[in-house]
Amino acid sequence: MAFVLSQAVTTLCSVGDVKVLPKFLLAADRYEPLDPDAQAALVATAGQYHSPFVGSWA
Repeated sequence: MAFVLSQAVTTLCSVGDVKVLPKFLLAADRYEPLDPDAQAALVATAGQYHSPFVGSWA
């Protein structure tokens, strides 16, 4: 959430699971912008993540 809210966006998709929603809202309440170094570190790890919706298993 911190990464998305640190970007020039106007919205963030909420969670669909009501059991997770309180944690989502708490994270939004504690939000602090990421500094450029922290953002770069997250972007550097992007290659290790894959979409759960598409892939070789589909």
